[in-house]
Amino acid sequence: MKPLVECVPNFSEGRNPAVLAEIVSSIKSVPGVTVLDFSSDASHNRSVITFAGEPGAVEEAAFRAVKRASELIDMEQHTGEHPRIGAADVVPFVPVQGVTMDYCVQMARRVGKRIGDELQIPVYLYAKAATRPDRVRLPDVRKGEYEGLKTAIVNDPSRYPDFGPPRLHPRAGATAVGARPPLIAFNVNLDTPDVKIARAIARKIRESSGGLPRVQAKGVFIAELGVAQVTMNLLDYTVTPIHVVFDKIVEEARQYGVGVRNSELIGLCPLDALLDVAMRAIKLTDFTRKRILDLAILETTRETEAQTGDLSGQALCASGTKLQATDLCAHRPPATGVESQAVNSLAHEARASTIEPRAGDMSTQKSTAVTAIPVGPGTPEPVRVRTGDNIVTGETTSFERRTDMTNLSQFIRDLRAPTGAPGGGAASAVAGALGCALLQMVSGLTLSLPRFTEGRDRLAEVQTQASRLETAFHDLTAADTRAYLQVEKAMKLPKNTPEEKAARREAMQQAFKEATRVPLDVATHAVEALELVPDLLKYGNPNAITDVAVGATFLETALRGARMNAEINLASIKDEEFVRSSRETLLALGARAETVLSVLKGHLSQAGLSH
Repeated sequence: MKPLVECVPNFSEGRNPAVLAEIVSSIKSVPGVTVLDFSSDASHNRSVITFAGEPGAVEEAAFRAVKRASELIDMEQHTGEHPRIGAADVVPFVPVQGVTMDYCVQMARRVGKRIGDELQIPVYLYAKAATRPDRVRLPDVRKGEYEGLKTAIVNDPSRYPDFGPPRLHPRAGATAVGARPPLIAFNVNLDTPDVKIARAIARKIRESSGGLPRVQAKGVFIAELGVAQVTMNLLDYTVTPIHVVFDKIVEEARQYGVGVRNSELIGLCPLDALLDVAMRAIKLTDFTRKRILDLAILETTRETEAQTGDLSGQALCASGTKLQATDLCAHRPPATGVESQAVNSLAHEARASTIEPRAGDMSTQKSTAVTAIPVGPGTPEPVRVRTGDNIVTGETTSFERRTDMTNLSQFIRDLRAPTGAPGGGAASAVAGALGCALLQMVSGLTLSLPRFTEGRDRLAEVQTQASRLETAFHDLTAADTRAYLQVEKAMKLPKNTPEEKAARREAMQQAFKEATRVPLDVATHAVEALELVPDLLKYGNPNAITDVAVGATFLETALRGARMNAEINLASIKDEEFVRSSRETLLALGARAETVLSVLKGHLSQAGLSH
């Protein structure tokens, strides 16, 4: 069972589809991450993106999304109904499977530190990741919002950030990063434009005012609909279910002579939360999840495939939707607690939908939710993101297609084409990615079996590091091709005059250096990944020793290929210090690799195998 983490960043932009498409694209650029949902609201001027994947990939995608938002969103120009402190306002990590809340806390702190250090955006840790009691609640972190935090962060020591400078970023403001269980973003639209009524109801139902436990609420006016809204976060639907909140709002609204127009979900919602609503609506008794046809089919198929080892087929839901058998683990009826909520949240893409009130008038509202955005293998077409009436198409350039590792068959076809790129350098990076994938497979396989009790924390770390390195290899696949094209471009520069010749020589030297740095990075990452092998040999499932060995062989190939590509470029570089330093690095990396490979050889020999 692979570890899975969900991330639900909120961005202070809900009116410019092009900006949102760029942010979604930055998340998609990380292999192994799937964008599950995307909701946008113009009145709130806010968007919520839900994506999930293995921890290392999710961390990288979260950072890239924050970085892109900081480049595209100017908080000085931002207006909207929703409280906010920054462009990437809040970035929560949610454990799904094979990951503890404590691990998500560490993820939040790593990403928060990186945002503070590299982007110079002040970061506040909140929820389970909070370092202080007064920062557990997000409303406390957002106190004063962007405008108030401008002066507070400078003058009030209690508002100093956990990471980053004690001043707002000139465009991006600040960011709250945390770890939490799944929550439900739930809004109820009243049949009145009077925002005072919405605010009064919000005060009545929210926990901080003595209302319903685990409920946060605020009253706002939605200009595009001309209605007042009670906007909420339900922090634990098992404590306060959706129907309890809804009924309470209907009851309170009735006291003001107001009805409820409709309600909506923002982002994803756990299946069990909606089942609870359905069961109460029709007074269903003796009902269990096993009696849901779609889930019963999926569970039966999953169990059959687990017994036979056949993961190549597809399961067909009662609704007619085909699911890859390899995806069924994300749709299984889970156990209990936080993991149960989170897996259901990932498995069932609840778009912004309408729950019919039991009193008051009804009218329809245009959904601003978006269909799930697939990422990874099987996604050759441009992604189309719907936000209301707007369509944003994410186009893929021909260069990106040539180095896109989400389509291995296409990459192989491009590799065999009679062109200079992609070539051996890109292939070396691909070998590294394959090696890292096998290391993740072995660690995940071991962690999925309870009988392996030793070294589980270390195996989880190995899996995360291998995932991060795999992402780096994916990026280096494209970087190698770019470097080759730069050399090619420099060689084609004019050389008719002494000045042109000098400029061409300088351009070629710079291009050769970059063409050397890329394989140096490949070699470095290959050795970093190889150094994870001893832990897998020590703690991993011994039945998977050949998978470890094949992974190490791929990584050794990546190292050898990178060394050859670096050396051939070094022969053309005039900078003696650069050449000397690069060769010393390669020698040191080779020595580190030999140490690991000798350990592997010993283990294989004991198992009667050779390397």
